[in-house]
Amino acid sequence: SEPFGWLLPDLENMMKRRHQIVHEGDMPRKGEDTSKRWSRIEGCRIAVWAISVRCFLEQLAVTAEPNPQGQRVLKDLRKAHGLLHQVMDNFEAALRKPQLAGGLIDEAMEHYLQAAGLMGLVSAKDQAEARESGLRAKAELAAIAQKEAK
Repeated sequence: SEPFGWLLPDLENMMKRRHQIVHEGDMPRKGEDTSKRWSRIEGCRIAVWAISVRCFLEQLAVTAEPNPQGQRVLKDLRKAHGLLHQVMDNFEAALRKPQLAGGLIDEAMEHYLQAAGLMGLVSAKDQAEARESGLRAKAELAAIAQKEAK
């Protein structure tokens, strides 16, 4: 399990979430009319889980049959994995300290774009959408900061 140890926490969290969905669903809780909407952080978690599965498969292939191309791909995927973790950390920090949200969200978007580039997912359209999403997130967090200031 040593070559896979860095992935185990994310894969375990993903399995726990799947277990929760299977047994509880994403149904509204007692006294609620609708189920809770996913937050940006939950979206980040899903991205981390997706890259974790991809990393696991690449790690498995490289462990079974070492080759330079697989090692390069795994190195890029590991870096993207780390960057997506930083995106999630930045969003969580921005929620804890809305006054710092602007810079944290900007940094998160740059990490996202770097990760997406490493995964071969970034196009000009993707970049524009990511930056637009970052602007929306900053506006949401600014509204939270204003409410807390009152």
